[in-house]
Amino acid sequence: MMTQSAKIYSYSLKKLLDNFTVEQAVDDIYINGLTINSRDIKPGDLFVAVSGLTTHGRQFITQAINRGACAVLIDKAETTIDCAVPVIGVPDLKNYLSVIAGRFYQQPSSQIPVYGITGTNGKTTCAHLLAQCLAANDVSCGVVGTLGYGIIPAPDSTANLQTENQSQSVENPAEVFIETGMTTADAISMQKICSELVKRRAEAIVMEVSSHGLAQYRVENIAINTAIFTNLSHDHLDYHGSMHAYGEAKARLFKMPSITHVVINQDDDFTDELIKSIKNNVRLATYSLADPSTKYDDACAHFSCL
Repeated sequence: MMTQSAKIYSYSLKKLLDNFTVEQAVDDIYINGLTINSRDIKPGDLFVAVSGLTTHGRQFITQAINRGACAVLIDKAETTIDCAVPVIGVPDLKNYLSVIAGRFYQQPSSQIPVYGITGTNGKTTCAHLLAQCLAANDVSCGVVGTLGYGIIPAPDSTANLQTENQSQSVENPAEVFIETGMTTADAISMQKICSELVKRRAEAIVMEVSSHGLAQYRVENIAINTAIFTNLSHDHLDYHGSMHAYGEAKARLFKMPSITHVVINQDDDFTDELIKSIKNNVRLATYSLADPSTKYDDACAHFSCL
């Protein structure tokens, strides 16, 4: 069965940047898409030029324009660029990309429950186990993470396993997972993935959330309802610099305003510190192999009712 073609949005850039301080006039600019990758630009798209770990998007502005970009978004501090299309500066652009992309894709994560799993180890296993459990309970579940993104369908589900580029039916859901190249993709891609999964009739989304993704605001405007913590051990210190900074990055997930439920590994040394970051109105469940008095039953009850 062929999948329905993806909807092409034509979005007012003025509306997209509402409440942001911009000096350039954007009243007559409408965009069909947005991306940080100049190679993905199609005519009418907005090119977002932000810094990466090794390069800056401004190096690829000419390439993006040659491919049809109708405007360029860049950090306000770097707007002294002369080119053939409007260049719009937004203060602290990289921190707000998730908000901007969420507006463009019509806030897809707010339409279904979203589970975010973070921790040094076990994110992928837990994500796929949870998705399988939800599917077994008649909830077709999107999965986003290290193995890419796709849907684990419920029995007799109407969820579409195919992407817009696939025309053949596939028996094994794993075969239709699309690789992204990282655990947590860039902020625009994360919103686009959520939008695609919602269109394909996923009824929930389970996503792995990396410390890099949290520190770089890639899920800042993803409406994650349930945050799950596996463990924290020495890793990624080349990026974060210290275990304290690494833990602080992980804790950002549990401070998100959309969080209503939290599930935490009680056996980890970081747990007590993490619990301090949880709001009073958030329901907490813990699990443990070492402590038989843990709130394991609460965690089971939480997942069984969703």
